[in-house]
Amino acid sequence: MRFSDSHHFRKMVAGCCMVAGPLFALAAFVVSPAFHSEAGAQMGAFAAHPDRLLIAALLSLAAVALMIGAALGLMHMLRERMVAYGHAGGGLALLGLVAWAAQFGMLMLAWQMVSDGVQPTDVAAWDGVVSATAVVIAVQLMTWLGAAGFVILAVGLLRARAVETWVAALVAIGVVAIVLA
Repeated sequence: MRFSDSHHFRKMVAGCCMVAGPLFALAAFVVSPAFHSEAGAQMGAFAAHPDRLLIAALLSLAAVALMIGAALGLMHMLRERMVAYGHAGGGLALLGLVAWAAQFGMLMLAWQMVSDGVQPTDVAAWDGVVSATAVVIAVQLMTWLGAAGFVILAVGLLRARAVETWVAALVAIGVVAIVLA
């Protein structure tokens, strides 16, 4: 892998992150317990599958860490041409990834809450967290900004002719599909 060649090593790490990040996210979605819009049902699903919840949260955090490397790699690809797309898209993408990490931190909190079974206070606390305006704005809205950042990066890569059209389309479509899921 030529570890002493920093340019080659940086590209290899970014490429590995671009492949492994989405695979970890896919694994997390497969393992994750069902999601519900009602707090009681959600905590019940978490309590029924606490191990799956923990594994999904840990896989998701690993996916976020890998996607940070991928976003930095995409930004680096735009360092000479379409720099503004790289800066704007990369900044928004990183902001969204931090919001994703916060969401998965909330899942780890839920895992701890249901470790002794579902208590009424757990349901009330979960409902308060997921319904609070500040949390909804900070976590939900920021993930959409992150998706917009990856779309901007994809447009920049396409305009810079750094990737094929289908690759840029898959980057944009993939991240929007993940946020919708």
